Amino acid sequence: MAVDRKLLELARRRPWALRFDDALDLCRALGFQKVRQVRAHRVFRHPARPTHPFSLQQGARGHAKAWQVGRLLDPDAPPRPGASRRGDDGRTVHVSWSDLDGECVATCAELPGLSGLAPTPERAIAELRLALDAWLDYLAATRAAS
Repeated sequence: MAVDRKLLELARRRPWALRFDDALDLCRALGFQKVRQVRAHRVFRHPARPTHPFSLQQGARGHAKAWQVGRLLDPDAPPRPGASRRGDDGRTVHVSWSDLDGECVATCAELPGLSGLAPTPERAIAELRLALDAWLDYLAATRAAS
């Protein structure tokens, strides 16, 4: 599937304006494969980076979360300033603020492509947990099948 240049340009210049369905199309065009869906989250993997999952979460009014669109285009971007703590599962959770989304962003240091966005840090961490659980479920199913 060829990348729609207009869609890619919109994602670069105005990520907050990208509709969620267009973000999904962009993911597919860039070679990502959806491996799980849970509630508003879609979890993807890329054949070139199979151990680096990526998540998209549907936002308000059918739009993609701008912070996640930015991560799609620059997966190796450093984390934004914020607070980090070790979770009960041993993973390091980082919470920062997305000015573009007007929400808290929770990421996992060990799997930085997964994220959750919500109005409060606690809810953002809960959204991140949904994406993490979906990825871990995918890994367990893949191992069981082989």
